[in-house]
Amino acid sequence: MVMCAMCINVSMIYPFAALSLGAAAFSQLVMFDMGHALLVWTVTTVVACKYGGHADDIPVLLKRTLGAPPLLVMIVALTLNLSGAPIPRGVLPGVLFIGQVLILLVPLAMGLLVSARGMRRPEVIAAVVLRSGLGALLGVGLAWLFHLGAAAAIAIIGAAAPIGFTSVVLSAREGLDLDLAASAAAISVFLGSLWIPLAMVFVPR
Repeated sequence: MVMCAMCINVSMIYPFAALSLGAAAFSQLVMFDMGHALLVWTVTTVVACKYGGHADDIPVLLKRTLGAPPLLVMIVALTLNLSGAPIPRGVLPGVLFIGQVLILLVPLAMGLLVSARGMRRPEVIAAVVLRSGLGALLGVGLAWLFHLGAAAAIAIIGAAAPIGFTSVVLSAREGLDLDLAASAAAISVFLGSLWIPLAMVFVPR
């Protein structure tokens, strides 16, 4: 339940955002996603390790958190970006192509992991409501508290985004309730495909 609440599928908003948002709003969404990714592979990973039984073993906790491949890749990417290191012309298109191909494995894995029994569990609906319903309310509250103005819509939609597949990855990695995570993520993504296009109408252009 905690993993489902903490892992956000911001990437699901990208296709709709690319079609309807201007450059400024889209860049805000990217920065939102970058901040979330950093939190997922640090704070959320620590929480997953805690529930996985590593709370009292600090060396193991640090190793599993700091050794997560996505975190290492993110550090390398940010270092290259901030240092202004020259990148060969063909590298970025190649990396983007590999990413687009590998992303197809996500719905495949989700479909294989989802079970009919899991879909009927009351905790699944609770996890979906917790992620998008409570997330939207928190987004509204934070947008009001920090006076986000034009960026408020991006913050609210991002905060209400569906459950991320990272919840499934971390649940499998730490021996948590994989059936719950996969079923909740599948339902959340399906519902997101219905409400996200409608929500984009209210984002200032």
